[in-house]
Amino acid sequence: MSKEGIPIDDFDPKPAIKRNAENSHDWEYSEDAQNLYGMAVLFKDRFLDPILLTDRGRLPDPVISFDDLRNKKTLAAYTVHRNPQGLLDEITFNTAHYKREDGKRVWAWGKWAQLETLLHEQVHLWQQNFGEHPVKPGHSTHNKEFTDKCESLGLHPMPHIGCHTQVADGVFAQLMEEMGIERPKDVPREEGGKPNKKDWFRPEKEKGKSTLSKYTCGCRERVRVGKKDWPGAICKACGTEYVKDDELTHVIFDGRNDEEEPKKVTPQIIQELNEHLKEGLPDDLEAPTVEGIARKLGVNKKTLYGWVKNDQEFSKTLERLKTVQKDDPFKTGSIEDSQVNTMMIALLLIERLETKSKYS
Repeated sequence: MSKEGIPIDDFDPKPAIKRNAENSHDWEYSEDAQNLYGMAVLFKDRFLDPILLTDRGRLPDPVISFDDLRNKKTLAAYTVHRNPQGLLDEITFNTAHYKREDGKRVWAWGKWAQLETLLHEQVHLWQQNFGEHPVKPGHSTHNKEFTDKCESLGLHPMPHIGCHTQVADGVFAQLMEEMGIERPKDVPREEGGKPNKKDWFRPEKEKGKSTLSKYTCGCRERVRVGKKDWPGAICKACGTEYVKDDELTHVIFDGRNDEEEPKKVTPQIIQELNEHLKEGLPDDLEAPTVEGIARKLGVNKKTLYGWVKNDQEFSKTLERLKTVQKDDPFKTGSIEDSQVNTMMIALLLIERLETKSKYS
């Protein structure tokens, strides 16, 4: 039996850990821990587990920790497995993002951003306990179920990566307004200063874009037809078969020069991502490429370029990744930048492979 009279097997240490954190006034994170624990309960009651159900217990409260996560690109982290003390449901805030202000340690990005980060991590906790697709080792920690749940609360994480691409809105913003917490001013804006109301993750079909498929023959004559497949179509001028003009390399018999190989056209987004992969690398070190990363995962160049050309959602995700890499405020100017970019691209490709396997 514990001092509280509870059998040891049923004893939950979390309340005691919470009290210790709140009452350790000589600890520089004590005040912040108290605020975060209180907000975690509010988020649970208002957003994540508001209705008491009889067929299951309530969502567990998190263990709030503070540590140097040794990666400035990470604001906080949810520990999927048990931590070194054997506890589950740990959320760790990266102390690299704290600064000293009036003799205290405070979150460098402001209260709104800190609470947005806390709710993001609590969605991980919700998914691992109540989600239909909890994270498994080696899989994306920001899958569709996770991003859909975040979107329902007003958060906007990038699929498979997790970084937020715009300031939160929705029910989260409503709560912040009720609490008098000021909204950050770096809201994405269009030309003229109007708020950008575009839904970044459910893009509408581009207006004015042709739905016809483009085909090319050996004499480089381009035609558009209303067929996705057009087998046996022959150009009367050069006598060669029309093939889909998807900017990939096809075998086209060109009577002008049989030894000339068709030019391989690298999609613009791939070229731009490859440039970011060079960042921070010394001149004598060969930079990784998107094609090389894909090849190690068993995806050849033709397949990769085909995804870029034909899979609109995949292309949109690559564009968002490029923007994040370009505007990343946590760039170190070292080899670490290239390593992180490589990891992000690999995660996107792995997720694309899993999606293809699931629906094929």
